[in-house]
Amino acid sequence: MASYYVAVYFPELDAGLWEQDEQGMAPVVLADGRHRLQQRGPMAIHCGLAPGMSLAKARALCPALRLRPERPQRRLEFLRDWAHWLYGWGPQVAILEPWSTALGVEVGSNPRWRAGRQAFLEALRARAEGGPRWRWGAAPTATGAVLLALGAADGAGWTVSRQQWAQVWPRLPLSALPAETRVQELWYSLGLGTLGDLAALDDAARAQRFGPYWGEFLQIVAGLRPDPRPYFAFPEVPRRELELVQPAGDWPALRFPLARLFRELQKMLTRAGLGARRWQLRLQGREGRFEDCLESREILSDRELFLELWQGRLQRRPWTFAAETIVLEALDTCPWQGQQRDFWREDLAERQERLLEQWQARLGPEAVYILSPWPDHRPEHAYRLLPARGRPQSWEGPDRRPLWLLPEPRALEDGDVRPHSEVERIQGGWWDGADVDRDYFLWRRGDGARCWVFRDRRRGGVFLHGYFA
Repeated sequence: MASYYVAVYFPELDAGLWEQDEQGMAPVVLADGRHRLQQRGPMAIHCGLAPGMSLAKARALCPALRLRPERPQRRLEFLRDWAHWLYGWGPQVAILEPWSTALGVEVGSNPRWRAGRQAFLEALRARAEGGPRWRWGAAPTATGAVLLALGAADGAGWTVSRQQWAQVWPRLPLSALPAETRVQELWYSLGLGTLGDLAALDDAARAQRFGPYWGEFLQIVAGLRPDPRPYFAFPEVPRRELELVQPAGDWPALRFPLARLFRELQKMLTRAGLGARRWQLRLQGREGRFEDCLESREILSDRELFLELWQGRLQRRPWTFAAETIVLEALDTCPWQGQQRDFWREDLAERQERLLEQWQARLGPEAVYILSPWPDHRPEHAYRLLPARGRPQSWEGPDRRPLWLLPEPRALEDGDVRPHSEVERIQGGWWDGADVDRDYFLWRRGDGARCWVFRDRRRGGVFLHGYFA
C-alpha cells in the first residue's frame, strides 16, 4: 500500500507554550542574539509585533511584553504528547527535521483516512483546541506534507492527492525551505521563487552554486528518493515534568500543576491500555529537593481521589522550600482496560476502598490495618491483622461464629448454662503449644443476650467467649 503522510506544524512553539503556561498574563516573545524578535506568542501577534522587529521597538509598542528563553525540554514534552495522539492514526510518527516543531504521521494504512479525512480533521481540531498555534498538510511524502503545512493559515491545511502532487510541488515557494538567509537572498537575486525554478536548473550548476543538498532535497519532495526518519521514541516509564511559573511552597499552589501532570499521564496510560498503582512525586527548588511515593490498593484513575490522597500525604510529610520544578512518574504499570461502574448507584465496595486510601495517605500505611480471616479452627487464632495494602482472605469456615470475641474467655457458673444449639467441637493447636479441646454452643442469657460459650473438655468449666449480634 502506498505511503501517505500528514504533518502537523506548530509555528513559534516556545513562545506559544510560555503564554499557555503563564495563562495569558502578558504577551511573550523570544529574541535572538541581536535583540530582535525570533518568536511571538498569540498575544504578541495580536499586539502587532512582527518577526525581526527590534526588542526596543517591541517594548515601545507593548510595555507589558515578557522576554522568555527557549525551553527544549518543555517543547519535547509537548511534541511527545502529540506523538502519542498521532500514533492512534498511523504506525509511524517522527519529528520532521530540520523543522523541530513539526510532526509527521503515516496515514496511508489507516482505513478511516482512506474513507475520508473529515473524521481526522475533526479529531485534530478538538485535540488542538486551546493550545498553541498549529497548521497541517497532507501529501505523498513527509517533507511535502510539512511544506504544505508551512504555507497554510493557522488552524488550516492543504491536502494533495498522489495524482496531483507532481503538478503541485513545483509551485511551492522557496521561502518555505530550511535554507540559510544568505542562500535565500541568493535565490531571490537570481529570480528563483519556486521549487520548480530550482529544479529547472542544471544539476551540476545547482550543486556548484548552492551545494549538492538541494538536488537530493528536491528528489525527496518529489518522492523519487526515500526519506527515512527515526520514529518518535517514548520513555519506558511514563513521566512528566513541569517548570512552575510561580514557585510552590504549599499545597494550594501545587494542586493545579499536579492535576495537570496526572491528567497528561492518565491519557498516555489509557491510550496504551495501562494503569498504575504507584506514583512518584519529585519537587526541586533552589533550596532543596523532595521525593515521595504514593501507593494505592487499586488502579488509580480518578483525578479528585488522586489529589485527595496526595493532599493528605503532603500534610503529613510537607516539603519546606519553594518548589520550582515538579516531576510525576507512574510506576508499576500493568494492563488495565478501565473500570465498569454501576449506572444507578455508587458501589459500596468502591466507597470503602476510597476511605481506606484516604486513611492511609493521612495517617501513613503503617498505621492502618485490616482484619482478615485466617485458616485456623481456634477462634482466637482465626484472624490476622494485615497492612491495609493487603487483601483479606475469603472465609470458608463455619458461619455460626460471632463477630464480637472477648479478649480472654470469661468463666461462668456451670449450673446456669444450658445449650440452645448443636454443639461444635474444636480440637487442635498441638503444633504451637496452645492445644485446645472445647465444645462450643449458643446460650441465651437471662437478659436475652445471645452468647457463644464453650465447655473445656480437658480442664473442666464453662467459659463465655463472645456475643452474637
